Amino acid sequence: MIWNPWKEIKRLRGQVDLYNEMAMDAGQKVVFLQSDKEVLQGKIDAFYASIMDRNDKLLIGLQAIIAEEKPTSNATVKRICKIAREAMDI
Repeated sequence: MIWNPWKEIKRLRGQVDLYNEMAMDAGQKVVFLQSDKEVLQGKIDAFYASIMDRNDKLLIGLQAIIAEEKPTSNATVKRICKIAREAMDI
């Protein structure tokens, strides 16, 4: 069999082109995944801030309920304040 170096070079160039294309696709996927990660991290941070804000508002509300308890309060008010104190302990 006669070996033709030009055919071998053409075959190798085709493989190099294929590998370069695969590398570019992989690079684009990495960039896409990184941007998705950043978007999701932003959503997670916003969700966490929202939860913390709601939690703070809930604690302020429970503290306001507890502050309404006086020695002269009726049984209903005392029960509600007890429930609020228990909720703050959780």
